[in-house]
Amino acid sequence: MEYFSKSDALTEHQYLPIIDSHIHIRTLKRSLNQNAVLTETGLRGLCIISLQRLNDEFLTNNVCGLLLKLLLYGEIYFFGGFYRPRANEDPRKQDYLGLTKRLIEMGCDGIKFYDAKPSVRKILNMAIDAPEFEDTYSYIEEMGLPMVNHVGDPANFWDGEDAPAIAKQFGWTYDSTYVHPEQYFEEISNVFNRHPKLNMILSHLFFLSVDMPRLEGFLNDYPSIMVDVSPGTEMYDDFTNEPDAWNEFFTKYQDRILFGTDNGFYGEIPYEINVIRTFLETRNEFNAWERRIHGIGLDEVVLRKIYYDNFKGLVKQPRTVNLTMLADEFAYVSELVEESELKAEWREDMKDIKDVLVKMGVMK
Repeated sequence: MEYFSKSDALTEHQYLPIIDSHIHIRTLKRSLNQNAVLTETGLRGLCIISLQRLNDEFLTNNVCGLLLKLLLYGEIYFFGGFYRPRANEDPRKQDYLGLTKRLIEMGCDGIKFYDAKPSVRKILNMAIDAPEFEDTYSYIEEMGLPMVNHVGDPANFWDGEDAPAIAKQFGWTYDSTYVHPEQYFEEISNVFNRHPKLNMILSHLFFLSVDMPRLEGFLNDYPSIMVDVSPGTEMYDDFTNEPDAWNEFFTKYQDRILFGTDNGFYGEIPYEINVIRTFLETRNEFNAWERRIHGIGLDEVVLRKIYYDNFKGLVKQPRTVNLTMLADEFAYVSELVEESELKAEWREDMKDIKDVLVKMGVMK
């Protein structure tokens, strides 16, 4: 069996256009390394997904993501995220519709929801179908905008001591005090029953690689749902167990699946791109992510849709960044940084961002 290192060549279909629809960033300086990734892999473009969330952990993500649309090669997209309230503020009183409109007007190509990550949900205590989100869903649906939603987590993260090592490492082991996956499924159904044309991308195959029939049910019931194949590496264990069945699934739902890697933060050599492409394009058995993987060998017409056409059908061309609003956003985030317990971490990043904005003539 083949073993993947971080320098392995890509598979034979190197000529296919590809957009990685699911990557993350941390700082501007590190993110600029993505230019090397784009050059090395031949990717047509990237969609950067904001990780703006609690505790100011990714406080500069929105400003940095918008700026990278101007600095990286190729077709670069950015899905912005909401600044979440501090511990003494009520998340139900945030103006989600106003925040959404501002992000889109600044040049974001879509919206990222992270509230349904179990650890975040426990703190915010806002359901996916909360009434406070209704105007936002209506606006996104009416405008035909895409949104990415991280809903839940792998089922075995609720397995206590038997949960996988990565769940224990990051504190993602869940007990009865966390929302159960069944609740997420019910809430998503409620959202789509009210907003049947909402273009929602459910990350990581909606964490339903363990239950293909249920995943098929959601895709059949709600035609505007899409999913991406960004790992959770546990998904690829499930794929390997039934490669023929998953070949049929990917072929059947070829218009509903997006390529993504969940690469993030440091612009590392794209090991994940090689692994996922080999899984999708070949019937090979190989070792990656410290596990054995069996490829599903999709036809080229299916690959073209998953790699490029499906994403372009949702987003088409990147929106233009509003430089005046970007400068205003920088000033706003600068204030948040100074109020943050993590200000020492983010000051350097904000300095790097300001230096670029000054060189571009956006700021003095």
